[in-house]
Amino acid sequence: MSKITLNQVTNYLMFLTLSLFTAVCLYFFSVMLISRLQGDNPSPMIPWTTLHVGFVLLIIPMIGKKIFNKVVEAKEDVELPRGAGVFVGLIRGLLYGGAVLVVGGAAMFCLAPEKLLQGEVSSVAWGVLIVTGCAGVFFPPQMVARRTRLWLLLTVVCQFVMLSTMRQLLGLYPLKFEYDMESADLSRMPLLDKNSASKILPPGAENVKISGVRGSDGEVRLHCRVQAKDVESFIQMNKYTFPENRGTEFTFGDNKCAVFVYNSETSLLQGFYRVSGLPEKLLRK
Repeated sequence: MSKITLNQVTNYLMFLTLSLFTAVCLYFFSVMLISRLQGDNPSPMIPWTTLHVGFVLLIIPMIGKKIFNKVVEAKEDVELPRGAGVFVGLIRGLLYGGAVLVVGGAAMFCLAPEKLLQGEVSSVAWGVLIVTGCAGVFFPPQMVARRTRLWLLLTVVCQFVMLSTMRQLLGLYPLKFEYDMESADLSRMPLLDKNSASKILPPGAENVKISGVRGSDGEVRLHCRVQAKDVESFIQMNKYTFPENRGTEFTFGDNKCAVFVYNSETSLLQGFYRVSGLPEKLLRK
C-alpha cells in the first residue's frame, strides 16, 4: 500500500478549496443571472433554487477536472532552494491554517453566527495563522511540483476571500439580540453594530436595556437612564434636531433613522433606530 505524502495531502486540499470557491462563485453568479431573467415577479411554478444548484452541478465537473489535472496530477517535482522552500512552507502553513478557519467559520456560521462577531475570534484566527505559518517555515518542503507555488498562493487568496465574504454576509443575516446591563459596555454587546451604537447609545448611559435585530434593517430599541448634560452632548454629537420649547419630556431625532423621547425629571431615555429608515408612523410630517 502506497504512502500518502504531505505534498499529496496539500494538493488535494488545494483542489477541494479551489473547487469549493469556484462552486460558491458559480452559485452567486447563477443567482444574479437567473434573478435578472425572472424579473421582479418570478413564476411560483419554477423551482428557482433547484435551477441555481443545477447550474453549479452542470458546470463544476468541467472546471473541477481542469483544477484536478493542474493541481493534483502535477508530476513535475523539482528541488527547491532554501529560500524558495521557506516561502512555499510559509504559504503551505497558511493553507492549512486557512482550511481550519474556513471549516471552523462555516460551522460557527451555521450553529452560532453571533460568536463570529466577538473580538476574541479575530485573536484566535491570527493565532492559528501564526502557528501554522511558523510551522511551515520551520519545516520547509524540499521537493514540490513546479506549479505548486502559484496554486498555493491562489488557494490562500481564495480562502481569505471566502472568510471575508462569510463575515460580510453576517451583515445581511438577521440576528436577534437583547442586552441588560448596569452601564453600557460595547465589548459585552457583540451583536450591536458599532455604527448603530454611536447613533443610539449616549455617553454615560446607565441601567441600559437594548434590543433589536442585526441585519439589513439594523433595528435597535433603547431604554436607559442618562443625565441631561449627556443627552445634550449626544444630540450635538449626532446633529439631532429637537423642539425649541422643550418641556419636561421632549422628542428629538433626525426624522430619518432615529427618534428618541427623554424625560428630564426621571432621566429616562427611550429610543428607536433603524438603518433602513423609520416606520411611517414615527416620521414627523
